[in-house]
Amino acid sequence: MSSGIGASDAGRDGNGLGLHVSKGAIEAQGGKLWFESEEGKGTTFYIELPLVYPEKK
Repeated sequence: MSSGIGASDAGRDGNGLGLHVSKGAIEAQGGKLWFESEEGKGTTFYIELPLVYPEKK
């Protein structure tokens, strides 16, 4: 997992820790987090979480 800087974030500092924490929380719920980057266009982040219906009583 790495952290990138987009055009709107130019000049901002960060360590990517928020993304790492987010990934851990999502995976702990059985989901996944990934991204796809395209040079000159930016990065798109995806989140997938399982859909769970509450049990009827």
